[in-house]
Amino acid sequence: MPGSRLLLLSAERREDKALLDRLKRAEIDPAGVDPVRRQPRRQYLELFNQIDIALDPYPYNGETTTCDGLWMGVPHVALAGDRCASRRTMSHLCNLGLGELVALSRDDYVRIATTLAGDLPRLAELRASMRERMSRSPMMDYATYTADLEAAYRQMWRAWCGSAC
Repeated sequence: MPGSRLLLLSAERREDKALLDRLKRAEIDPAGVDPVRRQPRRQYLELFNQIDIALDPYPYNGETTTCDGLWMGVPHVALAGDRCASRRTMSHLCNLGLGELVALSRDDYVRIATTLAGDLPRLAELRASMRERMSRSPMMDYATYTADLEAAYRQMWRAWCGSAC
């Protein structure tokens, strides 16, 4: 999107040759990229106040960073792959009722991100509702998760006991 900036959590600085080479190969102007190094937790969370949309990485989706961003109110756009590592954010977004932010192709990924970037009322609504969505989602329902996990352990134990000689 014209005028957009990419905040990139990276160990590299904008001047680093490796980063510059990657940006060049991807046809991205380095002037529009702001690499940010690891920071203390508080400053890291404050970074999310500068982000309108998170572009989830592919083929390895974010996990902790994704959950942190969602909790801080930042909508994510994800490209769903064919393995667990590339379907994590899809799972989170679906649990939040935001399956429309999951792309099934690279073209969909770009379309979803650019459409969302141009819809300021939707972005504001998502930012205002994200923490509540998370609070009400299965992602934060620890009691049900624990009960289901305990039931799975009991089932595995019974199956093992039934197969033991």
